[in-house]
Amino acid sequence: MVKKIKFIIQEQKRIDVLIAEHLPELSRSQARKLIDNGNVLINNQKVKASLMPQISSEVKITLPLIEDFDELASKINIEIIYEDESMVALNKPAGLLVHPSENNLIEVTLLNIMRQRYPSVIDIGNTNLSGVVHRLDRDTSGVMVFAKNRLAQNILKDQWKNRETLKIYHAVVKGCPTPNEGIIEAPIGKDPANTGKQAVVEDGLSAETSYKVIKNYNNKYSLLEVKIKTGRTHQIRVHLAAIGYPIIGDKLYGVPVDQIQRQALHSKMLGVKIPSTDEWKEFTSDLPQDMIELIEYLETNA
Repeated sequence: MVKKIKFIIQEQKRIDVLIAEHLPELSRSQARKLIDNGNVLINNQKVKASLMPQISSEVKITLPLIEDFDELASKINIEIIYEDESMVALNKPAGLLVHPSENNLIEVTLLNIMRQRYPSVIDIGNTNLSGVVHRLDRDTSGVMVFAKNRLAQNILKDQWKNRETLKIYHAVVKGCPTPNEGIIEAPIGKDPANTGKQAVVEDGLSAETSYKVIKNYNNKYSLLEVKIKTGRTHQIRVHLAAIGYPIIGDKLYGVPVDQIQRQALHSKMLGVKIPSTDEWKEFTSDLPQDMIELIEYLETNA
């Protein structure tokens, strides 16, 4: 199954730029991937991403649908921390999307993997969100949970809505917060200067983040334990940047470095009530290798 999109070019730009603008849920690199895979035709001809097609040219885009990735997903191993008949707790690696957006269906996501491993997820409905309870950013690693059936999904989502979960992260940031513990209470919404980002804004949604310094690396960097009560988009990244301690490796809000290729943010612990038993459980995930290597580097070079 595929989804086909057509549009007529109104201004002359590189085709990868035009596609990313026409489908804002796609990044420019994802647009290039579509072009390289032959999923984009200009006047019925395959093209290169660098092409600048003429105005009035017809663009045809073929987007594979979610079902097409299920077989590919069967080849990807995900560490399962816990599972029962109602839910799964797992360790999400960095670089993996939790689920596709409405049209962004050009890569395997965690949802594909869950659909392949647990066919009951398919029966929940809402193809792009079936079984999804909460999200981690693509480049955030760590523990998260996934529902196996509709009842479990509703029970777990209610826990997030009512703020009944325990969410603890580890983050490596530039600088060392003073005092060593604190609470950030600042509303978050769209950045008025850049709609692709979030920011602390007066009319945003309420958000609360607490932090504690675990280790200080010569006051140049520090490892933090971070807890969140709310779950706003990019909340930890936005809040830490707002108080002057951005996350290392964060290309959007923080400080890109050579030692890690993504934000140094890891979901360390997640506590929930199990839908099938109402028992409280806390799941943990060890730091991944890239964050371990970053910390080892800072211990000797900061």
